[in-house]
Amino acid sequence: MSTVFLEEHDIKREVIVTGEAVELEIRPASIMARVAGAIVDAAFSLILLFLLVSVAGDAMSRITDRIALDTTSKVLVRLSMVAAFMLLPGIVEAFTHGRSLGKILAGTRVVRDDGGIISAPQAFIRSIVWLVEGWTTLGSVAMLTATLSKRGKRLGDMTAGTYVVSVHVNHNRASLVMPPQLTQWASHASFAPLPTNLSNSISSFLRNASMLNPGVRTQTATQLAHEAEAYVAPAPPEGTPPEHFLAAVSVARRDIEYRTESSQRRAVSQARARAQRIPYDLAEPKSGSK
Repeated sequence: MSTVFLEEHDIKREVIVTGEAVELEIRPASIMARVAGAIVDAAFSLILLFLLVSVAGDAMSRITDRIALDTTSKVLVRLSMVAAFMLLPGIVEAFTHGRSLGKILAGTRVVRDDGGIISAPQAFIRSIVWLVEGWTTLGSVAMLTATLSKRGKRLGDMTAGTYVVSVHVNHNRASLVMPPQLTQWASHASFAPLPTNLSNSISSFLRNASMLNPGVRTQTATQLAHEAEAYVAPAPPEGTPPEHFLAAVSVARRDIEYRTESSQRRAVSQARARAQRIPYDLAEPKSGSK
């Protein structure tokens, strides 16, 4: 279904099917974006390693026994390397749902093969394998496998069942507006508040409609429009495209909520102003009065 309210993008994407059986098209991250992100993350890990070793050095300076010093230094250096190169990267990716400092700057994210959020085990598998394909080979093995893989997967992705996608935000996407052919109808229609789940589903659909398979896009719009009709009276003009109807409902509810919130803010502001007035509107006596 075509629409003039959500911008279409003519870029190559890959189709995946979510757990809700909705097809989404997403774009695997480019090799250059991944390299840029990896360089930033590597620099961050090296800085962290330097700091950890420095702290360990201060602690070891108090040890006088040479044998104990050698043993302790080896243990602390190895622990620092594990923390900087494996533990922390895994924790960061797990808690940020596939992001890291380098990935944020490069505009990428790690996702599961089905497009979902990665789990903690998947994040740690990636960081463990990266020790071999990344650090020990200076990234050459990762570059080779990512180049040969359709989704740009490195060995860590193949092992964990993940891959990296581009998540750059399109700031030029058109804002949602009232469809012109529904302006008159919307001005006289009544729009009841939508259930939270339905409202969120409609907002998500309109925000991501351009990334949906055309058939799934039409089917989803029709289903959501059918559910939303129960909260609108009168029904939209016959023949109205479901997606246009959903846009009209979203815009109408947005405007209603904005007016309501503005009215409430004005009421609160007026109440505060009245509360701050001098009781009984008594002004201070003028100078010189008795």
